[in-house]
Amino acid sequence: MTKSTNQKKSFAIVLTAALGSGLALAHPAHAETPAATPAAAPTIEVFTDRQHPLIHTEALPGAVIYRIDGLVAMQERLSKGLPADEKAATRIAKKRISTIDKDAVTESAQGLVLAHLKYQLNRYPAIVFAGQAVIYGVTDLALAKRLYDESRTVSP
Repeated sequence: MTKSTNQKKSFAIVLTAALGSGLALAHPAHAETPAATPAAAPTIEVFTDRQHPLIHTEALPGAVIYRIDGLVAMQERLSKGLPADEKAATRIAKKRISTIDKDAVTESAQGLVLAHLKYQLNRYPAIVFAGQAVIYGVTDLALAKRLYDESRTVSP
């Protein structure tokens, strides 16, 4: 196991321990209530990564989509093919840094903070509706909308 993999696992373990079990485990397509209910949050927030591409995004046109692996992608772009010579690698990395989409990196970091600290999401993809309900494991946003709408019409 690489040092990076160990660091990621350690971070995940520490983060999980710090957050506790704010959400009960659920079937991937089952809605549940997160611990936080923000008043000013966007109506729909989608948390995903490169391994879970979204489809039918037009079904939720107002959704805010967070690509939570943006920081990892940035690190991969910065370090790809760097030479062993430290000075040359530093020069190339500095040049690459100037071309990074800083807004995308900021959005990715913001998505991670919201996902872990505010909503205490424990897996991805996850779609948060109105800060009230979470649907896990769905990348088809039309299906997610239908599941959410159906969950609101079911009597308790």
